[in-house]
Amino acid sequence: MLYLGIVQLGLAYLLFIRGVRHVPAGEASLVSMLEPVLNPVWVFLGYGEKPGVWALAGGGIVIAAVVIRTAAPADSNVRGSVEP
Repeated sequence: MLYLGIVQLGLAYLLFIRGVRHVPAGEASLVSMLEPVLNPVWVFLGYGEKPGVWALAGGGIVIAAVVIRTAAPADSNVRGSVEP
């Protein structure tokens, strides 16, 4: 059990922290929201438990935000800021 905790959580967070250094903060926060959104999908695939309507609606909103943010042109990522 300790091994699973160290590998599953510790290694995952270590890799996440290393990866966050290479992406903008907004994008990192949106991508990190995908984990809890996809948990009902994995439960459905593994156990056949169907998520509720509100879980699907909330997940759809988060996934739409990630897609929109990813598809946005690089110039629209920072509005009104002046580069030094």
